[in-house]
Amino acid sequence: MDINIDNSQVQNQVQKMINANRYKVYQYDDKIQKSKEELLGSRQEIKFNKCDKEELNKLSFANPKATAMNEMVQTPSNFKGTLKNYQLKGLRWLDNLY
Repeated sequence: MDINIDNSQVQNQVQKMINANRYKVYQYDDKIQKSKEELLGSRQEIKFNKCDKEELNKLSFANPKATAMNEMVQTPSNFKGTLKNYQLKGLRWLDNLY
């Protein structure tokens, strides 16, 4: 039995899923920043970073690697400090659960 897979359709669906999840994170971060503004009077601008074709092409659907996805998760920009390797690994693990 042969299965025909349209790679461009798969990439479009994956891109939509990534962007949907990123938008949920953006909404949460924006809500937190609004709360900070109400409490502290300061607010950090949050940007919504869409997954583009270039970023999507870095992922291999035929031979997926955990490191490719892990490279996409970096220290949050509003975090003031440096995460150690084991902390960044934990952050990536948490992102994988979401």
